[in-house]
Amino acid sequence: MALTSILSNSIAGLHKNATQVHETAHKIVNIQSSSTVTSPFQSPASLTSAKGIDPQIFGVNSSDLAREIINLIQTEAAYKASAEVIKIADTLSKETRDIIA
Repeated sequence: MALTSILSNSIAGLHKNATQVHETAHKIVNIQSSSTVTSPFQSPASLTSAKGIDPQIFGVNSSDLAREIINLIQTEAAYKASAEVIKIADTLSKETRDIIA
């Protein structure tokens, strides 16, 4: 049945997205570069720039961090889409059972 196939694909998508979130979070935590925090006792005000947190203060390559954040956002959207497909398939299944009954 087509509904079974749709559900199977959606569940596989959820699993893939959860794995990707785990991998991306691991990459974000472990991003390294040659620069490091100069003092562990810096004031919170010195850690931020006018536009937000300065990634160089934390020894993070900003392009790598940006890429991983984008991956995280894309994965979140894909996860939500797979979850919505499952909700719709559940509703369709209930409606079909009500029509048959």
